Order: sequence, then structure tokens, then C-alpha cells
Amino acid sequence: MDLLSPLTAMALGTLLGGWRIIKMMGQCTTKLEPVGGFAAEAGGALTLFLASGLGVPVSTTHTITGAIVGVGATSDHQDRATSERIRCSSWMSARDK
Repeated sequence: MDLLSPLTAMALGTLLGGWRIIKMMGQCTTKLEPVGGFAAEAGGALTLFLASGLGVPVSTTHTITGAIVGVGATSDHQDRATSERIRCSSWMSARDK
């Protein structure tokens, strides 16, 4: 019973607000096409498998966000790539505090 409350809260949060996060990451942060989405997912999965194999604790959220930003940085939009680097570096520095 102690485990049921947090699981229910996480499921409801994902159900009600998860689509906004997915939309923001896939459309607002970087305009992803299907092949770019596949590349980001494959890169994130490969990174997670490698880190797990080495016993390194990593955040799945940071891993997939980094993969999405990486795919966006390879696009032709230099100004967008620059803003992504700034956003990513500020996020990384903020989480260390």
C-alpha cells in the first residue's frame, strides 16, 4: 500500500502532463523530423546501455535531452544550435547546485 500512492501519482502526472513535455522537447526545443527522432532515441539508448554496462549512474532524462539537443545541433539552424548550447549548459550548471 505504501508503494501504491507514489506509483499512482507518477502515472497520473505522466498521463495528464507528459504530452506537454514530449511536445516541448520534440517541437519547441528542436524541430525533429522522424529520422531525427529515431537518431535521438537510438543515441540515448546506446548511451544508457553503455553507462549501465560500465556501472555509471546516469539520468535518462538528461541522456535523452542531450540526444535531442545533439540532433538539433546538427541541423542548419546555427542560431538555434547556439541557444541550445546555452540552455543545456545552464541546465547542467543549475542541477549541480
